[in-house]
Amino acid sequence: CDTLKEPDHGSLKCSHPLKNFGYSSSCTVQCEKGYELTGVESVHCTSSGVWSASLAECKAVTCPVLEKPAHGFVNCSNSSEELTWGATCKFSCEEGFALTGPATLQSVQCEPLSSPENGFVDCLHGAGSFTYSTACHFSCAEGWRLNGSHVLECNHSGNWNASLPTCEASEQGTSLSVGIAATSASLLSTASFLLWLARRF
Repeated sequence: CDTLKEPDHGSLKCSHPLKNFGYSSSCTVQCEKGYELTGVESVHCTSSGVWSASLAECKAVTCPVLEKPAHGFVNCSNSSEELTWGATCKFSCEEGFALTGPATLQSVQCEPLSSPENGFVDCLHGAGSFTYSTACHFSCAEGWRLNGSHVLECNHSGNWNASLPTCEASEQGTSLSVGIAATSASLLSTASFLLWLARRF
């Protein structure tokens, strides 16, 4: 497959089981803080020599502008029409009115996830990249099985609800290797016995 390049404001993590950017290679995009993915997060090189999808891009995380409450004010650290990641907004009231609710609002964010070795991850993000309610689905390359949870979700406390899963060699592949070795040993023993008989008679 064609060599992939890191997107602007992001990084690329690739796994190459056979050769660089060859069949079954997989690549996952991770965005810098303050940026979110647009497109498919993980891609893999197919048997036809093309990537399974176009590589995702990283764009600035934005939140809609907050309206000031009745008889109150809102003051944000970013005065542009779109609030970027990390911006904070503080609320205050006119004289004679009291504030109900938190005076400062900020989004909850979990640690960024990456695809396991010999596996893939595809995330559906909430308000921003790896923010609250983000759900990430994990799968493994052919010949590998997933050990752990298939889906991880970012909870309200800013933590993932389970540990990162891993991809392990499937038992079917292991059994096949053992079967081939056993068959080879059996054929070798039979050939040796026939050779002994030929020499004797």
